[in-house]
Order: sequence, then structure tokens, then C-alpha cells
Amino acid sequence: MPAAPPRILLVEDDPRDRAALCARLAAEGFEVVTAEEPAQVVAELERACPALVISELRTPRLDGGSVIAWLRRRDPLAEVPIIVVSADGGAAVALHLGADDHVRSPVDPDELVARVHLHLRQARRLRDLARRASIDALTGVLNRRGIHAVLRRERLRALRAGGPLSILAVDVNRLKHVNDTHGHPVGDALLRQVAHDLTTNLRLADRLGRVGGDEFTIVVPDASLAGAQVLADRLRGLRWRADGPGGTMEPVGVAVGAAVLEGTESSLALIARADQAMYADKRARS
Repeated sequence: MPAAPPRILLVEDDPRDRAALCARLAAEGFEVVTAEEPAQVVAELERACPALVISELRTPRLDGGSVIAWLRRRDPLAEVPIIVVSADGGAAVALHLGADDHVRSPVDPDELVARVHLHLRQARRLRDLARRASIDALTGVLNRRGIHAVLRRERLRALRAGGPLSILAVDVNRLKHVNDTHGHPVGDALLRQVAHDLTTNLRLADRLGRVGGDEFTIVVPDASLAGAQVLADRLRGLRWRADGPGGTMEPVGVAVGAAVLEGTESSLALIARADQAMYADKRARS
């Protein structure tokens, strides 16, 4: 299936300019949505995150500076490239407010399209770098930085929506014994298989990250504690075998602890309670 075209939000109140820019951007293969006033801008941004925003700096009905400030305060919109259009003297103001680029009015459509392509390429490179920095090299799942970023986002979303958010702390039992008996390459292979099998037992919305040598965190959005416990029980039933020079050892399982977000507690407090539950599970099964 081909990728969806990049979605561009165009904030322009002049009908003639808006139509001309829409036609030129659409000819380049972009999906263009438009807004003329603050309520429309907010509605479009909340409906779907655009790949890029083009906005007049000031119109009779809208202050482009307010649009920039609003975007820069909101994750994930804070990283969306913004190109501001204004007459002479507006470049310094736009860039100071947080815009990524400035195009002088009246707009040269070819120049604008070139700048759009430039900023979309830069955004893709930045996303790729961020993705690489958030991936655990051994298992291919998120690393500590990546899963904590997911948890922070989901916590804010849960607080805004008033829905539940649960996490699981997972510890691979006896990994040190596997490493000591069979060697670290066998232990690494075991961790890769554990990460794979944990992932296959999750919903699409759930996210898995490796946060330590033998420890994983699972973020489970929109799940009550009871729902998270069902998942925890399923994961506790998984088993893995380590085969190596030292022979085949008895199956390895995981200890799992669950916790649900309480009030406005921090992400770290939620993680600490899940860890406590995981250690309690580990003690109960030892």
C-alpha cells in the first residue's frame, strides 16, 4: 500500500491566494487542508497532526504568532515545521516566535514548494535520528529513553482524557544463570526471543521497551488494573529454553508487576509501583 501523502495545513484568509497555493501544493502530491481563523486551526490540528504548517504572520482574523506559540507548547505538534508568510520585516519576528522558516509575501509558489520539500526532508532525518536513539540495539524494541518518552506522552493523554493508563514491569528470571552457564551470546539470543514473544502478545496500542539488562517495561494505554493483570497473567505463562555449550537448561519465565496511574502521579512514581509489584511477584514464585 502506498504511503499517504504528507498533510499540510495552510492558514490563509485571502481566497485567491489560498486557492492558488492549494493548487500548487496539491500538484506536488501533498494533501492540503486550510483554515482561516483560530477555531479552524485548532480543529484541524486536533483532528490530525500535519507534516508541516504554512501560516500568514498576521491576518484580520488571526495572529500567526499565536498559532506558532500554541503549536510549540503541544506534544507532538511541537516538532511540526512551520513556514510563516509575511511582508517585509516579518522574518525576524516569525523566527523569534519559533517558526522554522519565512517566505516573503507575495509568495513565489515555486520557492514555497522548494522550502516545503526542504523542511519535510529535514523532519524525516530528525525523526530517523530520534528513532535510532530510542531503539535497543540488542532486541529492536524501544530502549529506556524511548519507552519513558512513550509513557510521558500517554500519561498526559490519560490526564487530558480522563481514561486509565497501566504499565507492566517485566523481569526475565535467571538470566544471569543463563549467561554464566551458556555464555552471553546465548543470553542475548534469549533476550531477543523474549522481546519478540512479549511483543506478539500485545495490542497494537501497547508499547514494549527494554529498560535494563533483564528488565522490560510495557505501556498499556486505556487499560484498567484488572485489564493489565489479565495481560500480566498471560505473559507469566510464557516459557523459553536456553540451549548452548552447557546443555539445555530448564525453561525460563518472567516475573510481572502491574500498576495503574493514580491521580496526577508522575511517570517515575508509576514505574516505581510497577517495579514493587514485579519484585513481589518474583519473591512469590522463588
